[in-house]
Amino acid sequence: MNQTNKIIQLDKNENALGCSYLVHNSIKQSLKIHQYPNSRPLNLIDKISQRNGVSPDQVMFGNGSDELLFMIARYYSSPTSEIIIPHSSFEGFDFAAKLAGAKVVKSPLNNFKINLSQISQRITDKTSIIFLANPNNPTGSFIAIEEIEAWLAELPKNIIVVIDEAYIEYAILDSSNHICRITDLLNNVIFTRTFSKIYGLAALRIGYCIAGETVIKNIEQYRAPYNTNTVSQIAASTAIDDFEHIKTSFLHAEQEKKFIYECVEQLRGEYVESKTNFVLIRFLTNMETLYKFLSAKGIFTKFFVDEHGVGFLRVTIGKHDELVMLFSLVKEFLIDVKGVNR
Repeated sequence: MNQTNKIIQLDKNENALGCSYLVHNSIKQSLKIHQYPNSRPLNLIDKISQRNGVSPDQVMFGNGSDELLFMIARYYSSPTSEIIIPHSSFEGFDFAAKLAGAKVVKSPLNNFKINLSQISQRITDKTSIIFLANPNNPTGSFIAIEEIEAWLAELPKNIIVVIDEAYIEYAILDSSNHICRITDLLNNVIFTRTFSKIYGLAALRIGYCIAGETVIKNIEQYRAPYNTNTVSQIAASTAIDDFEHIKTSFLHAEQEKKFIYECVEQLRGEYVESKTNFVLIRFLTNMETLYKFLSAKGIFTKFFVDEHGVGFLRVTIGKHDELVMLFSLVKEFLIDVKGVNR
């Protein structure tokens, strides 16, 4: 165990600062446990639509954005279709494709970034969906909306493009005008977002998607009644209005990323610059062994192997003292295996 004798979780990309303190107060004041939740949280839908310049009929909520990905895959793909997913991307995409029985076609990254031209080269007449995470998980890379907009304009309109923006608030502090640029393309583009990351509501499982009205009606067929509960609806409605907490969380991530970069450089490792609340790192050692060493010490990270068989650790931006403890143990490990000079 580590010096604190407590579990340090740096593997799930949760907000180390938690949720807004206003959330707890709003739940206490508004919760009526004896009543069913709103099947469509209209107040929350109105907030999302106004912030993003779309109609309320273009917004749908899900039990986390995962549920929305599953519904999209079920409606728009089948065992005879193909779904394109970048290598080293959100594992929920593969699970959604598996549920639909579709064939997964992998597209390589370029220097840890999603390569849109490589994706285009893999499109066939069987392609039904393209899944993208932007920023990408686990690499943390980000594609500007202008580049995506130009790429989308060249794609066949019968292909659904799903852009999962779970970490968008860590890339663009104010993303309210982000989607407005391409509202005319929403008939085949779906944006998914979550309240699990910067808003700190991971336990409550609530997310939403923005798409064309026809697309929303199509995937709505697979939405169960009351798929989001009252607590999550109240919490999300409050959290989205607390911009100070969002800003504080953003700045915390920016500051601690610099600390991680410095630590990795001092230990002669490598990192991928991130637009999220996590960083992908590696050292000249067996990364799986390092991962197991840290886990045995009570510090949990996420171990990944890229398309070339190279191992990495994805480290969540935790509290500063947690990151200090992490790199103290990494240094201890590297010295023990003679990975760095004393």
